[in-house]
Amino acid sequence: MTDAGWTKLTRNWALFFTASGILNEVVWRNFSTDTWVALDTWGMTVVSILFTASQLPMIMKHQDEPPQNDLTLSDAPRDGAPEA
Repeated sequence: MTDAGWTKLTRNWALFFTASGILNEVVWRNFSTDTWVALDTWGMTVVSILFTASQLPMIMKHQDEPPQNDLTLSDAPRDGAPEA
């Protein structure tokens, strides 16, 4: 992954965890314990999976280029035997 990609991914996850923490505090202080537990157990699991999936296009966009193979098809031995 490129440096720019890592920077964006780190920023996005930091913002996600900050928002998750704020939401957790708001629910914990203003709703019943059952609601808070349900949010933490099911709601945040689903939101985390969706957020992770939403980051995949950005990860794909910022992938490093794969190493180039210098061997072309015309250079390969035709009979399958190694070149001498």
